[in-house]
Amino acid sequence: MKKIYLAISIIIFSFSACSLDENPVTMIPEDEAYKTPELVYTNTVASLYNDIRNLATTATWDLSELSSDEAMIPTRGSDWDDGGIFRALHNHSWTPALNFLYDSWQERYVAIGKCNQSLQIVENAKKNNPTAAFYDTYIAEIRAIRALNYFYLLDQFGRIPISTKVDVPVNEIKQSKRSEVFAFVKNELDEVLPDISAGFSNKQGEFYGRMTKSTIHFLLAKLAINAKVYSDDNWDTTGNNPAGSTSFTVDGVDVGAWAAVKHYCDLLAQDGYTLQSNYASNFEVKNETSNENIFVIPQDPSLYRISNVNINNRALHYTHGNAFGMGTWNGSCATIEMMQALGYGTASPDPRMDLSFHTGKVTGPDGNLIKAEDGSDFEYLPLHVKLHMTEGTDADKRAGARWKKYEPDRQFQGSGDYVHNDWVLFRYADVLLMKAEAELRMGNSAPALELVNDVRDRVNAEPLPSVTLDDILKERMIELSWEMWRRNDMVRFGTFTKAYTDKPQSDPYRIVYPIPQNVLSGNTNLSQNPGYQ
Repeated sequence: MKKIYLAISIIIFSFSACSLDENPVTMIPEDEAYKTPELVYTNTVASLYNDIRNLATTATWDLSELSSDEAMIPTRGSDWDDGGIFRALHNHSWTPALNFLYDSWQERYVAIGKCNQSLQIVENAKKNNPTAAFYDTYIAEIRAIRALNYFYLLDQFGRIPISTKVDVPVNEIKQSKRSEVFAFVKNELDEVLPDISAGFSNKQGEFYGRMTKSTIHFLLAKLAINAKVYSDDNWDTTGNNPAGSTSFTVDGVDVGAWAAVKHYCDLLAQDGYTLQSNYASNFEVKNETSNENIFVIPQDPSLYRISNVNINNRALHYTHGNAFGMGTWNGSCATIEMMQALGYGTASPDPRMDLSFHTGKVTGPDGNLIKAEDGSDFEYLPLHVKLHMTEGTDADKRAGARWKKYEPDRQFQGSGDYVHNDWVLFRYADVLLMKAEAELRMGNSAPALELVNDVRDRVNAEPLPSVTLDDILKERMIELSWEMWRRNDMVRFGTFTKAYTDKPQSDPYRIVYPIPQNVLSGNTNLSQNPGYQ
């Protein structure tokens, strides 16, 4: 029976040796390579974080944001047409052949395969030295990294194969129900929690950029708040009203999903995370000192050249980028809904509008207004944007507000996509808003209102007099703009398949993406998600 590596993904069924990038095993005898904590980490764990770095680049970000009501990449004349792939993503007309699907699937399964390989190595090393406790710590960390990758697959694709072994016969690769994947990820996180290290992943030191107890608490909160969605195996018929269970267990006791959310959010408060008094400090060039960022992707142009962060580059107009010496692409921008939520054009816009987006005239590094080619002041046009602007006029090319949440790094490398700002994946403001949502869903409006206003007060936004679920969804849009949670939120709140700018209402089954066509072509054991056949 021919054996294959699921590692590189079920798409192509091959795995070419998979040498870990930071693995110096060839420099010392193999039986010496895993005998100390430092050697185990260097030779089996460290390089696994390289695959998390691509969460900050295109495919996963695109699937999370460009399909939502807060971000788009419009076609501007001949610019950004690309065969209509960005329009398809935004207006929910994608097919299983959409390249983003294949890319995201492959990235995550490549990462999972490497985790399985490292796990096998450490487990074998433990057999030779069973009394060494540090093996259990690294086994827990590897499983946590693997669970993180499965979390994104669960969220995007629903019905996926689960593999925990290095090599799997082709005829043994099976597809699990979404509820089964949900249970697997939760069980993995529960099991590793006692053994995984504590510490601050967001701060420079031993655990910088690594999975810790806090990142597990955050992921468990995300699983709990989405339990009704992730446990629904009939989403194609339920659509905007997920019919899954809100049952959730903590330490073997069923406390219900909303109570579980509160529990894990409270643990994160006990872990020592708080709101930064200055919102912008979470995204500044030296944001390693933030007490709000829970899990980050460390960025340093001199040290980490595995992948770049090009979200900012894709957004800014060429003229704007040129003023900073950056090579920018004039692509992604905010939707009109995003601007309306922020109160653009009103007498009292939300303070986070200016903290998160370029609107209107902008200044260069010298503090002076940037000039257009004709000598006039360069200016973005937030409400001019449409998904398909066929003429490609100058106004079309300046249409849409552009993201500016991350402070410009004047010491960037490349074209501006290698920077020192750590990319924030998990943030404590999200924790407070998750807890507020759980409180409100349990009927506790007073604590929910207090939590939402705590987040708003930090930026001096006007406090809300009362709070509804719609208010919380809107607050999450404003506070967490473009941080890869909008699609997840819209699905949970039942708004993802409804109409918004340039997108007609879509079918219920589109709350998950189709299994990529290349994957199905490579394995007849897998079937397409409902609705996409």
